[in-house]
Amino acid sequence: TLDSDKVHCPESYILSSILTGIANTSALVLAPIAGILVDRISNHIHLLLIVNVFSFIGFFGLSFISEPDSSIMIFIFAIMVGGVQIFFIIISMTMLSNIVSLEHYYPYKGAISGVSSLVGGVGILFISLVGGLLGDIKSSSPFIIIAIVNIAFIYSMIRLRKVKENNNRNFESVIQKFKNTSVGKMVFRSRGGINSDEFEEDY
Repeated sequence: TLDSDKVHCPESYILSSILTGIANTSALVLAPIAGILVDRISNHIHLLLIVNVFSFIGFFGLSFISEPDSSIMIFIFAIMVGGVQIFFIIISMTMLSNIVSLEHYYPYKGAISGVSSLVGGVGILFISLVGGLLGDIKSSSPFIIIAIVNIAFIYSMIRLRKVKENNNRNFESVIQKFKNTSVGKMVFRSRGGINSDEFEEDY
C-alpha cells in the first residue's frame, strides 16, 4: 500500500514520486509542441513511427537501470516516456478525427470512437496486470514488455503503409467479412440470423 511504501522503503517512494512528476511535467510541456507538429506534418504515420522509436529507447533503457538512486539516465528516460505518451494521445486523437470526418465513416463516428477507447482501455489493463505480476519477479520486466509492444507496433505500421485506400471498404463490408468468421457466425446466430442492414439499423 501507499503508507507501507512510505514506511518500509521511503527512498523508493520518494524517487518514484519524483519520476512520476518529471514524466507528467514532460507531457505537459510537450503537449503544445506535439499539437504543432501534428498540424505541420501531414504524414501522421511517419510521426507515429518516430515517436515509437523514442518510446522504445525510453522503456528499453529503463530496463537496464539496476541502481535507480545513482543513475542520471533514469531522469532522461522518464522525460522521454512522459513525452511520448502525450505524443501518442494527440496523434491518435487527430488520426481518429480525420477518419470519422470521412463521409463513409462519419455515420459510425460513435462506434469508431468507442472501439478505440475500448482497445486502449484493454491494453492499459493488460499491461498493468501482466507488467505488475512480472515486475514482482524481475523489476525490468514491465519495461521490456512495453519495448516489445513498441517493436510490434512499428512492424504493424510499416505493414499498414502498403495498404491502399479502398472506397469500397465500408461498415457493411466489414460486417459481412466478420459474419463469415467463426466468431461472427456465433454472434449473428444468437441474434436470429439478422442481416447486415438490420445490424446497421440497430447500431
